Amino acid sequence: MEKIYDNYFKGRLKELHGNSPKDVNGKISSWIEQLDNVTKNLSEFNNKITRADVKYRLLSSSLGRLLPNALGLEVRSYALLMAFKVYFPNKDWSRDKVTVSKYNKKINEILANRIHEIKGKNNQVTQNKLIREKIEKIEQEINKINKDSSISVLDLVESMELSIWKTGKNPAGWFRDCWAKSFSGTYSFEQAVNSFWSIASEYRYYLIYSLLYESYADTIFKYVLREFERCATSKRNNIHFSEENTLQLEHIFPRTEKPTFNMVDFGFADEKDYNSFVEKIENWTFLHERLNKNVGNNLIFDKAPVYKDQPGWFNKLDNQKLDPSFDVEMTSIVGEEIAQLSGLLGGNSSPLYRTLLELRGLEIAIFAANRF
Repeated sequence: MEKIYDNYFKGRLKELHGNSPKDVNGKISSWIEQLDNVTKNLSEFNNKITRADVKYRLLSSSLGRLLPNALGLEVRSYALLMAFKVYFPNKDWSRDKVTVSKYNKKINEILANRIHEIKGKNNQVTQNKLIREKIEKIEQEINKINKDSSISVLDLVESMELSIWKTGKNPAGWFRDCWAKSFSGTYSFEQAVNSFWSIASEYRYYLIYSLLYESYADTIFKYVLREFERCATSKRNNIHFSEENTLQLEHIFPRTEKPTFNMVDFGFADEKDYNSFVEKIENWTFLHERLNKNVGNNLIFDKAPVYKDQPGWFNKLDNQKLDPSFDVEMTSIVGEEIAQLSGLLGGNSSPLYRTLLELRGLEIAIFAANRF
């Protein structure tokens, strides 16, 4: 089945170039219907479904490489739907909304514990106005994490992709059995979704844990940051990576084997501590390739002016206008905060720069708890 999807879409993705979103919708719907006819003739189909995330990753990466940015958001949704199309009794179910409880005590506790850890690191944390105000805001946000939310099957699949598969679990058999009950009438659609969610929601803790404590989770971190830019900023910028796209991953504290600055001055115990922190989501953002090359391994407060005014610096470097889709708002925000903190600290080195980014990691984790 993986090969059928692979071969089918590889031969047709290029047809979508230059089409409007409406035409793309029509073509993809037509392809799905054609695939349905193929799969209906496979007698052992239901016994041979393997991990559906393989199809998701295949399709989403292929679509991402071949389609322009403007179509990225709609295509990402279709990629997920196509990946799990085998489980849908009809296409309308994929977007129907069902109310489920998103409250997870363990998630609230781990977020609250992380705030406590950050506050306990040094006595400067609560004395600095910027840091103190961010902590107060984050504590309020933790208490407002969604307890009830309307989700679709698309939402459910997305949450499963980010959390369940990440743990190395393979609940495809459970998923298939539960969904089969909805076909037979044993479960209503609402009961089926709630049954999935009651188990899937427990795995969301591992996603939040990874955002707070883990390093090097490349695929998951990039996806969460992309959604953070799309949903949690005023521009609602849809970051979409392709071979033609010049946005790059930027490490705020630079990724380098031998830092040229005194790491202890910035709150790092040693090189191991520093290198682990550098690859955490709180230290990641996106930046245009040209600007990324320009900031290089500069100190965090020396990067802030470029982060804050990406179009201005791009124009200075190349005397050209920066495409608005490459002006990343979350990068501008962190640049503004770094500059503000630098002003409060008189331009001096301080562990509070690390604290500022750790709080940013908490903000991203709270976003993920609400979004996924």
